[in-house]
Formats: sequence, structure tokens, C-alpha cells
Amino acid sequence: MATEKQIGFIKGLFKQTGHPQKDILKERKIQDLTTKEASLVIERLLTLQPKKPKKTKVKKTSGNLSKVRIHFDGGSSPNPGHGASAAVLIVNDEVVDSKSEYLGEEVTNNFAELMGMKLAFDIYKKHIKEYKDIPIYSDSTYAVGCVNGDYKKIKKNKEIIFDLKFEFSTIKTSLIHVLRENNAVADELVNKVRDEYLNEN
Repeated sequence: MATEKQIGFIKGLFKQTGHPQKDILKERKIQDLTTKEASLVIERLLTLQPKKPKKTKVKKTSGNLSKVRIHFDGGSSPNPGHGASAAVLIVNDEVVDSKSEYLGEEVTNNFAELMGMKLAFDIYKKHIKEYKDIPIYSDSTYAVGCVNGDYKKIKKNKEIIFDLKFEFSTIKTSLIHVLRENNAVADELVNKVRDEYLNEN
């Protein structure tokens, strides 16, 4: 039978795409799917164009940034290589919270960026009651595109993308793509974490 995680993914993806369950599952229930069938349903839902896209959650900007916001980034050197991810909460141009992680060797740049988004979601959930509205910014077209639906053919990093898509569908925030110079604080923290690990080892 389908795992609880797969069931959660499928429910989140149906909600995100706006497609009726009967169009995909016919008369079957999600919990009655086998593990293999659930995987195939997830694959199909990831390729579907949302019927009711939430435009308020998908934005691009190179200009004004919110006074309260989260930035995330990730990177590896070389690619693949030593990877690190980071996310920061900024309030009135001051960093008030941050999370970062060294990810290990043989990490791709794309995976590191996705892990940066995971850290951003963690910070969002920690502070949302205090600040009410916290948009999330990144210069990663890959990470933002995989989660907001711009990228339709996802071949790698499927498991973490499934997790992030589902998590994004459960929170009320905007994923906003920015130019690299507007994401410098997160980028610098990624480099700092990676360099500190390499210097210590």
C-alpha cells in the first residue's frame, strides 16, 4: 500500500495543481494505491500545469524587497563537490535569524539550493506568528522553478522536491526569484559555512 508520505505528497499536489482526483484516480481512493501506483501518480501530477495557479505565490523581482523577508541559497565547489546551504531572516536590513548546513562531498549545486529552501521554510515556520507575512527570496531559478511548477520535467532530486512542494502547499508565503546581487547575504553565508568546514578539516 502507499506510504503515509506518498499519500501526503499526492494530496498536496492535487491541491496545488487544482486537478480533480477523479481525473487521475478514476474511482479509486489515494489510500488504496500500491507504492508503485502512488509513485506513478506523483510523477504525473508533477508534469501537470496547474488549473488554478496562485499568482500571489509566484513572483519575480529585481527591485524593491520586503522589509521582513527570508533569503536562501545553496552551492557546491566544484559541482558536484563540497556543498552547503543557508537561509537568513532579515528585518529592516538586519539579519535576525539564520540557519546553515554543510552538506558533505559529491553534492550538486541544485541539491544544495533545494536544501537551502528547506532551511528557509524552517525559519518561516519559526517566525510567522511574530511577523505575519514573510516572503521568501532566492536567486535559484532551479529551486524556485521546481517547487512553484515552472519546471515540468523533474528528473533528479525528486524526493526532496516532493517534500518541498507539499510543504509549500501548506504555508502562506511567496517564492520570489531575485537577481544574484539581491541575494548576497545568503550566498555569503553558504560560502562561509563551506570554507569553515574545509579549513577545519
